[in-house]
Amino acid sequence: MPHVSRTPSFLLLQTISRIVVAFLCFACTHLAGAAAVPSVAYTVAITKPATAQLSVTMTFIPDTSASMDVCIPKWSPGWYVLLDTPANITDVRASQGNTPIPMSHPVPATWNFTPEAGKSVTIQYTVKTETKGLGFFHAAISENHAFVPGTTTLMYIKGEEQKPCSVLYKVPMGWTVASPNHAVPGVRNMFDAPSYDHLADHAADLGAVELAEDTIDGKTLAVTVVGAPSGTAQRWLNALSRIWNAGTRAFGEAPASRYTFQLRFSDYDGFYGGLEHLDSAVIRLPRASASKTSTSDLRLCAHELIHAWLVKRIRPQGLGPFDYSTAVQTPDLWFCEGVTDYLAPKLCVSAGIMTRADYLSDLSEQLTELGNNPASRSVTAEQCSLRVWEANNSQGYGGLSYYNKGYVVGLMMDLEIGNRTAGKKSLWDVIWRMLDDYRSSGKAYPVRGVDIVAETVAGQGMRQLMDSLLRSTDTIDPMPLLEGLGVTSSGRKQDVPYLGLVLDTNHTPGDKAYVSFVQKGSPADIAGIKPGMTMLGAAASGMAIANASIGTAITLRFETEDGKPTSFSVTMAPFTFRTIKLSVHAGATPEQKERLNELAGIGLRRATAAAK
Repeated sequence: MPHVSRTPSFLLLQTISRIVVAFLCFACTHLAGAAAVPSVAYTVAITKPATAQLSVTMTFIPDTSASMDVCIPKWSPGWYVLLDTPANITDVRASQGNTPIPMSHPVPATWNFTPEAGKSVTIQYTVKTETKGLGFFHAAISENHAFVPGTTTLMYIKGEEQKPCSVLYKVPMGWTVASPNHAVPGVRNMFDAPSYDHLADHAADLGAVELAEDTIDGKTLAVTVVGAPSGTAQRWLNALSRIWNAGTRAFGEAPASRYTFQLRFSDYDGFYGGLEHLDSAVIRLPRASASKTSTSDLRLCAHELIHAWLVKRIRPQGLGPFDYSTAVQTPDLWFCEGVTDYLAPKLCVSAGIMTRADYLSDLSEQLTELGNNPASRSVTAEQCSLRVWEANNSQGYGGLSYYNKGYVVGLMMDLEIGNRTAGKKSLWDVIWRMLDDYRSSGKAYPVRGVDIVAETVAGQGMRQLMDSLLRSTDTIDPMPLLEGLGVTSSGRKQDVPYLGLVLDTNHTPGDKAYVSFVQKGSPADIAGIKPGMTMLGAAASGMAIANASIGTAITLRFETEDGKPTSFSVTMAPFTFRTIKLSVHAGATPEQKERLNELAGIGLRRATAAAK
């Protein structure tokens, strides 16, 4: 889900020049080691890149003559938006030997057929790809590169998603194949996995791909790069190894024997951000970022790496094994995404990429955002997690972001656990216990499982606090606890013009923007603008709104959900924006500063088993 760049504008138009997608989230049942003999074997062929199509073949031997379905997922784990993947699947046909098998297409994402038991079945189909950019959710292909994400490319046999499978990539001569899946020894460009969940969760880069890798404490950290000059992969590997080392210290272990950051640098229109996978993360950044490793870009990478533990190994029910046929709801995206985002700057501090002052600045921005968001007084953390699919933005619901709310909830949990245990324990103890409890079994944690572990760590009464944080719209005020660590708050109030709507530019082509939320009683609401409309000429409108003063009337053009163009005159109203700025109090004691250092992530390390 997209993470909006933070400016003092939640209730302004929120014209977004850069959207950071720190996606969530999500889980795949983790089974270590190589797969067994595959039950389903895929071949993905690129014979003519200019056609912008992939040819996919899947073969398997059915053990029954009953009717079977092959399906293409409607969504990609970590991105809580239903995708129109069936529109890209064409020419689907089935056969056994030289005998075609009749197929029906009862619903868009499903093809049905009845095979003969015990005889190999071949399913063939074509995937239409994107022709601009380097790909992200959907497959993309150009003259010298292709991106192949599993969930929008590989069909699955309904009911057999947990069986072993493999994929072979057939590419033009001289092309490189880079995949985070397990490479089959002795077979060029073939990879296998213990399940479809595992295989499809990883994307492959084919063609012009630069690779750099290093072995750290017996584990391999790899970086693949597309769209950037030679040498970029090694430069980023040097920077990301610091994040990797900080992560393994914090969690007490590496998430996998091999982990890959798949970096893509592009000036293509759209969001910039990342999507986590089981043993990798796909991250899209502006082309200008290739020559530097900025703090904000590395913070994004830290967020995605944390997902390898929190979401992939520690996951709520529903996020693996997956139901790809429908929207899978969970009330815990505040934890999956928001707490992950709260931990990311700690990892950066531990890695020496951010300072304690940077950490306090990060907290300040998050508290400012939540404090100025009226939606926080009408939508709970659990509601914005459960109802994200309705908003079609993979960020939240009703104007509330579970990234932001979950971040502040994570801060409150951290502070309260520290306060209740005289600094002996923290939110990390909750994370570590959940990792111990659920990683080895591969099972998901139950509903309100975070509450249970938090109370185990911090003692009775913690569940009542969790109710307040997650299931009510009570105001969250961390300042009394922060002041106990020697932190002081300053800031200012300023009346600014606001419109009262939130726009999403991820789902609209060209110079358009989708209206995902309208604040009740706001100027946009009074004018008659509704969620679901599409703003036309979004760039020019954004400039007009940004330059408008309180009391100014501006005209905005929209397209209604039924495609009719219409215009609205909107008068900008005042909104009192309160800025929060945190700093260390001049009179803070050494003990308070030490506690604050621990909160920020300085010296972050999980105790060894002997010391626990």
